[in-house]
Amino acid sequence: MSEKRKIYKNASVFDSKTGIFNEKTTMVISGNKFEWVGSTDDFTKNDGDEIIDLSSKYVLPGLIDCHIHLQFQMGLNFERDLVNTQQEMFHFYALQNAQKHLAAGFTTVRDVGAMIYGMSSLKRVFHEKLYAGPRLVIGNKTLHQWGRQENEAPEFLMKTRRKEIPSGKDGMIHTVRENKHHGSDVIKIEATGGVLHGLHSQLDNSFLQMKN
Repeated sequence: MSEKRKIYKNASVFDSKTGIFNEKTTMVISGNKFEWVGSTDDFTKNDGDEIIDLSSKYVLPGLIDCHIHLQFQMGLNFERDLVNTQQEMFHFYALQNAQKHLAAGFTTVRDVGAMIYGMSSLKRVFHEKLYAGPRLVIGNKTLHQWGRQENEAPEFLMKTRRKEIPSGKDGMIHTVRENKHHGSDVIKIEATGGVLHGLHSQLDNSFLQMKN
């Protein structure tokens, strides 16, 4: 017996190739896959179809956020709040922020900087449908050189929120491998040293000027 289909009729569907909304469009979904999308006039109903009328409604494809930090709570007292937050809370912040993104229409997000390791577990939580959430592409802790601006912070933050490269080519290789070990899909490098503290980028000491 075939799975019952859901039919979303008469929607205005955004076409990202043309940049226009196609009116009176019907979408046929079987299970968790789109089976057919086209003009409502060309749609053929099957027995048992569940019809949902989307007249006067607009449908967008899933949005993608390419730069997000799900474990962060970016308030006015960002660093003070971090010092007073137990590390385990960052996982709950990430879950909440990911679900907020999904509710806003973002079905894929790329997280490019975590406070602590653990984003690969959140990715698995969503994959196994334990909670609703977007598809995650994760970068874990960012890589940066010694002496960059972000060192102007309490020692607690230095140990948790970033991954400092020991030095040299071997240090870089080791750090990238460690991030991969923790499930990183991408590697983010703070090439100019970061800007969190409002200081000017120290380009002379940055990855952009390093010879080794």
